[in-house]
Amino acid sequence: MPLPRKSARESEPLPPQDQEDIEVRAKWPKLDAALSGAAEPGRPYQDFVENQARQYWQEIGKEHNLTKPTQQEIRTAAMPILCRALRNRTGHRRHVAVAVVVQHAYENDLIGRPISEAYESPSYIDALIRLADDANWLAREIHLPDHPPPRHPAIYYTVDFDYNLPVLREDSLIRADYVYSPWTGARITEHNYIYPWRDPEVYPTIFQLRDKGWDACYALYFEQGKANIMLLWIDSTDFIHRIHITPLKFMHFSPHSPAVIPGPGR
Repeated sequence: MPLPRKSARESEPLPPQDQEDIEVRAKWPKLDAALSGAAEPGRPYQDFVENQARQYWQEIGKEHNLTKPTQQEIRTAAMPILCRALRNRTGHRRHVAVAVVVQHAYENDLIGRPISEAYESPSYIDALIRLADDANWLAREIHLPDHPPPRHPAIYYTVDFDYNLPVLREDSLIRADYVYSPWTGARITEHNYIYPWRDPEVYPTIFQLRDKGWDACYALYFEQGKANIMLLWIDSTDFIHRIHITPLKFMHFSPHSPAVIPGPGR
């Protein structure tokens, strides 16, 4: 006996998941034939996307005045950057000029070894900065008290760029035969020179001076924004070691010793 056929109305229901997919697809909006690419198989939605993108840029352009720059406009904007890069490159005449200045400064003892080679810097600007770090002639002079001739050599300090602090220059030495105690008329040290203490934050102790073989040094201090010299020396009177700290301006600063002040009982 043949099995009864099922009509279309009596077809078996789909699984719940498939049924939901059909319902979702049924809600999708249908595209126009002209926009859906139906007339050109193989390019689905391309015309639609391009039209939408064109419309978007037109609307944005009207509102924010955004326009795609031309090739000429791009080149015009890029030209200053390109020229700056060419000027800064190693081997450019500006870089060569800085290298010549560095060599001239070295040959005339304005800078000493080790020096920073200009061609090792990525640009002439960096080379100039390195030259400023190396150059002694960019140091700042410290005012010395007025004194009779011969004039004492100038004393300088520089700025430590790592810590942004003033530091005495290592080769700036005070002649010891120019510094006398105003109270006793004696030199504060029998050494030929008084060396700089280059720590910009802490004065030395007696032990630190002795470790260097010194019995005197000078340090830098500022008063009302002006650089001044502070003298520190060891006094060993009566076997008691003490360190004196006195500004240079209060000392007898001269190539000639003062008259000795008579002590008690003289």
